[in-house]
Amino acid sequence: MKRQQQDGWLTNLAPPPAPPPAPPPRVPLAKRAYGQILEQILAGRIAAGEHLVEQALAEQVGVSRISVREALRQLAHEGLIEIIPNRGAYVRRFTAEDIEEVFRLRAALETLAAEQVITHARPHDVVGLQAVVDELAALEASGDRLRGSEMDTEFHRRLMGLSRQRRAYAIWQNMSAQITMVVYSVSSNYPSFEGLAARHQRIVDLILAQDGPALTAYLRRHILEGGQHLVDALRQQST
Repeated sequence: MKRQQQDGWLTNLAPPPAPPPAPPPRVPLAKRAYGQILEQILAGRIAAGEHLVEQALAEQVGVSRISVREALRQLAHEGLIEIIPNRGAYVRRFTAEDIEEVFRLRAALETLAAEQVITHARPHDVVGLQAVVDELAALEASGDRLRGSEMDTEFHRRLMGLSRQRRAYAIWQNMSAQITMVVYSVSSNYPSFEGLAARHQRIVDLILAQDGPALTAYLRRHILEGGQHLVDALRQQST
C-alpha cells in the first residue's frame, strides 16, 4: 500500500521545467567582418583604390585583426580587392576591359545554364522568376535604379540556380559581386532602365515556351548589352 501511494505520488508530480531556449547561433567574427566591409564597398563608403587598413577596420567592426585579415582574403578571392605584398589591401578599380571580360564570361555561363533550365525547369519552378519580374516592374515605375540593379542580379541568380549546375553557379556568384560593385560605382551615369521588366519577362516567356535556341540567343544579347551599358557609364564617369 505504501508503495502504491508512493507510485501515485510520483505519477502526479509536475513535469520538469522545459530547458531554456538555445541562444541564437553566433555569426563567426570573420564572416561578420566580411559582411560589413563588403557592404561599405558596395555602397561606395569605401572607394575604389582605397587602402584597407586592418587595424582601423578591426576597431570599426569590433573584431580582431585576424578576423579582418580572413575577411580580406575572401574579398580578394572574389576579385573585389587586391592584396599587394608588402603594401596591403586595396579596393579594386574596374576598367572597361575588366567589365567586358566579366560580361563575356557571364554570357557564356548563363547561356550554358539556360540549356539546362529548358531541360529541367517546370512551370512551378518559374514562379520565383516571375515574382522578380513583377518587382522589377514596380521598381522601374518608381525609378529606383539601385534596388532595380539588385533585383536584376537576383533574377539571374535564380536562373542560374534552376540550371542545377553547382560549379557554374559558384563561378557566377563571384562575378556577380564584382558586377554589383561596378553598378553602384557608376549609378549616377547609368542610363534609364526603362523596359527592364519587359526584357526579363521575355526570358521567362521563352523558358515557359521551352524554346531553347531562342532563349540562349536572347539571353546572350541581353547580358552583353547590359555589360555595354556599364562600360559606357564608366567611360562617361571618367570624363
